[in-house]
Amino acid sequence: MNMPQKMFHDFVMGMVKDERRDDAERLMEEGFARQDAGTFDATYLASVTPTYLDVVKDDQVEKVRAAIASYAARL
Repeated sequence: MNMPQKMFHDFVMGMVKDERRDDAERLMEEGFARQDAGTFDATYLASVTPTYLDVVKDDQVEKVRAAIASYAARL
């Protein structure tokens, strides 16, 4: 995991529902593997965004949505 990935990981994990921590870890592992392989694109991000929003606490959804939108704008 590189530094930007670690920062995103820590940012998200601080907002994940306790019962969804394993799901969040798997989701990020897949995304980071795709980034490393060069297969992470806007289509993939759009497909996993609902899952990211589902694993975070309800009061944190907008913060994560904004972070994902910011990242998507740079793809």
